Amino acid sequence: MNLDNEQLVTTLNETVQDPSSVVGKHYAKMKSFTLDHGVEAIVYARTSEYSRADIQQIAKIIGHLDSPSQALFRQQFREYLASKEH
Repeated sequence: MNLDNEQLVTTLNETVQDPSSVVGKHYAKMKSFTLDHGVEAIVYARTSEYSRADIQQIAKIIGHLDSPSQALFRQQFREYLASKEH
């Protein structure tokens, strides 16, 4: 994985694990597994929907990262917000 994408994955991982964050407040930890070499895999379940304000805040967080994946996320955010207008 290149460093720019790693920054994106790390940021999303940190926000999911923080229950007070804009992402983490929508997830509950269900179970964790210890894999080879002490790697921990954690399974989360989404417990609530994202609001328009949540999506806009997440877009700002990702927008400040130097990641080639920004365009993909911007498109996903637009589609999600458009689906909420109907």
